[in-house]
Amino acid sequence: SSELWAQGCAAVDQMARRLKTGRSIGLMVAAWLYHSQFVASGAPVAITFLNRIMESKRQKKGILNLITATKGLMSEGKKMPDDSQLREASTVTQLRHVVGLLSALYPNNPQIVRYVHARSMELGILDRPPEPLVSGRDLMGQGIPEGAHLGEMLADFYSAQLAGKITSKTTALRIAHDLWFGDQAEE
Repeated sequence: SSELWAQGCAAVDQMARRLKTGRSIGLMVAAWLYHSQFVASGAPVAITFLNRIMESKRQKKGILNLITATKGLMSEGKKMPDDSQLREASTVTQLRHVVGLLSALYPNNPQIVRYVHARSMELGILDRPPEPLVSGRDLMGQGIPEGAHLGEMLADFYSAQLAGKITSKTTALRIAHDLWFGDQAEE
């Protein structure tokens, strides 16, 4: 309805004024608020709302990634997200924007905002995801030949890195060597 549309636009303007990072984050917050407060029928209506207020598919994808990452950090039932959740979220959006969104959504809980900001800075992931510990060249340097398996190994190592299961390049290379040559010895 036009009343819901007006409420959505008011939410855009209100959030954009509250956030120092700009109108794009305000749009993200408004989209989330519109979806959660004004729309009971689910995500398709929120997507329609996004389509009406934004032309760019890239921006729309960024909004959806930010919303998904923020909801993921806050939906685990924990008071504070752990490092693996932060690292995972950093692969889909800048945590700097998550901090802005959290400050708008949880004005009465500044602890969460300060924690996510400080911990993201400590981990070096506020503006970008962590660099992979190992590359394809590193693995080939261990004697592992090129092939599709190399990409699969890299993806698995990066997932383990994000989860905090592998924390050093040395460990990753040792595991890669053992996995590859252990598998080769059994053939």
